[in-house]
Amino acid sequence: MALSDRFILFLGISTVLATGASQGQDAPAVIDIGSAEAPIVSSTVVPIPMEIFCALDKFGSHDWGRMVDDRVVEAGPDRGHTALLFGLVISQGFVAVQAEDKQEVMRLGQSVQRLAKLLGVGDAVDGRLKIISESLRDGSWDAVKQEFDRTRQTVLDTMAGMRDRELTTLVALGGWLGGTEVVAEILSADYSAEASDLLNQTGLLGQLIADFQQLPESIRQAELFAEVGTTLAKCQTLMVADASGHISQLNVQEIHRAANALTEAIYSN
Repeated sequence: MALSDRFILFLGISTVLATGASQGQDAPAVIDIGSAEAPIVSSTVVPIPMEIFCALDKFGSHDWGRMVDDRVVEAGPDRGHTALLFGLVISQGFVAVQAEDKQEVMRLGQSVQRLAKLLGVGDAVDGRLKIISESLRDGSWDAVKQEFDRTRQTVLDTMAGMRDRELTTLVALGGWLGGTEVVAEILSADYSAEASDLLNQTGLLGQLIADFQQLPESIRQAELFAEVGTTLAKCQTLMVADASGHISQLNVQEIHRAANALTEAIYSN
């Protein structure tokens, strides 16, 4: 479970707003783990969707409103499934914030609250969600971004304090999946070789796979979680630069299809 000492992480995906991005500074497209203040859960550097979204905007404007996912959020049949769903919903929250969609942020905030209670961490997020609601009424999007960041990190910190490594790993995986699906969808429709580097996550994928494989076999062999393992392995082979030094458009499209299929499975189970 040891984290590689130094590798370049293209943060495509997961689930936390970086301090610089929340203060309006330019978000770097490439982040060095050795110097970044990226949050670490278990031994995994957690992906940061808002950072990747800000970096993606440097390659052109995007219709974030079109990316908002209005799927109905139902509780999973077990806590592991709910943890995956929680990560996905948080990542969608960041998309809604990026789109400045008040109604969708409120709806997803309610889903976050409901799922957090099912995971036993509801009390830890109630205060954060209240601030989000107040900030939305005031139209303070910077505050909304900061509190979404803090809400997610509060849940991860609380789970870590409970020594619940399994749920922490699955929340991180859900966040990574949600962010990956969004970025890959955007790049599939509007491909840029330079922007494709944001999906170059071989180091991160290796660590996520290692964390996933540390889960009990009884969890990994369940149908949905077996699909998680298969998708992680597939994305690891696709998130590799070709001879040109970039990820091909075909690979980006395959990444989107794989991430979308798994997202659909998590929502529908």
